[in-house]
Amino acid sequence: MATNGRFWVATEVGVVAAYLHLAYDLYALDHNAELQDKLLARLRRRDQFAGARYEVYVAAILIRAGFDIEFEDESDGNTTHCEFTARYRRTGRRFSVEAKRREGRRDRIGHLFNGALAKNANHTRVIFIDINLRDDATDDTSPTFLGKAFARLRSLEGQVLNGEPTPPAYVFVTNSPWDLHLDDPAPRCTFLAEGFQIPDFKSGVTADLRRVIDAREAHIEMHELIRSVKDHAGIPSTFDGEIPEYAFHTNAHRVLVGNCYTLPDENGVQRRAEVTTAIVLEAQQLAHYGVTFDDGRSSIFTKPLSAEEMDAWRRHPDTFFGVVGQRKTQVAGALELYDFFHESFKRESTERLLEVMANASDIEHLTRLDQPLLASIHAERMTHAALAMQPK
Repeated sequence: MATNGRFWVATEVGVVAAYLHLAYDLYALDHNAELQDKLLARLRRRDQFAGARYEVYVAAILIRAGFDIEFEDESDGNTTHCEFTARYRRTGRRFSVEAKRREGRRDRIGHLFNGALAKNANHTRVIFIDINLRDDATDDTSPTFLGKAFARLRSLEGQVLNGEPTPPAYVFVTNSPWDLHLDDPAPRCTFLAEGFQIPDFKSGVTADLRRVIDAREAHIEMHELIRSVKDHAGIPSTFDGEIPEYAFHTNAHRVLVGNCYTLPDENGVQRRAEVTTAIVLEAQQLAHYGVTFDDGRSSIFTKPLSAEEMDAWRRHPDTFFGVVGQRKTQVAGALELYDFFHESFKRESTERLLEVMANASDIEHLTRLDQPLLASIHAERMTHAALAMQPK
């Protein structure tokens, strides 16, 4: 499947952006005294600042994505080490992380990547490489140097390194060239993902929805990392992350995920219901809400959005419903719709799911499935039905 990329553009001067983002990243490291002390010591040395700054960046985005970071045992001089080990708290899976930053004018992506692969790794490898090139573009077109970098990485697949086959790795190619635009408007930053010798985590690979769902689950830690990078691309404009239009207009009203409202159930009876998920279809100016009633049953409600609400949505799609959710102003294909439906029905009982799927041609097979798989299949089928109803 295609992994996600991100381009974001700041409006301040490059030197200000460099300062603010360093502060934001150090704030993420605040709870890890060992990590912060070691990296701060390197940041204070002029000859080590650039490399240390990139390690701070990598550590910060991992921490914000739900990873715990610990340094490798540097006292063991008998072998090479990656920068640190990252443990994803939700799954407990560990990764050996290496961070490389390109320096100078020569394109040394292959050299940097092979150097990272050559390091001893105790766990699945995650390699970050920063291109470190000036980027004067202000739109969301992919820079040509990224295409060249990915072509170079793919050319290394299947080769031999130090007499051994090259190992697989998750690769994140970044470009955060604030220091190359100090006196200019802050440049856009780039974050793209690739699976090196990991076929179902590659950019530009398409598959049917079920394969996409299964592939994402197999690499869920890296997909959550990508999602977190999108969520934290910009420094919040309010301390609590509230949308300014609502923070400074106390009379404004919006439906929030996690709040409860009185809504009619399938029989028209007004009942208390919690909003569990929400998504906007911009073309139709509609919001779809997944809700769970007080008896445990789930449903979906649709509400038109006013022009003012649509305006606020376009400026703040990720937090419009009070929690980080839909990241773009356009639903990007089947997977986002699947996520919406799955979030709505993943807590539904097996009995209720079988009830709403009773007319399925394979109902006998469905009765033998456990609840998680049944909820996933129901969400998948609802996604296909919703897409079939959209205007061509």
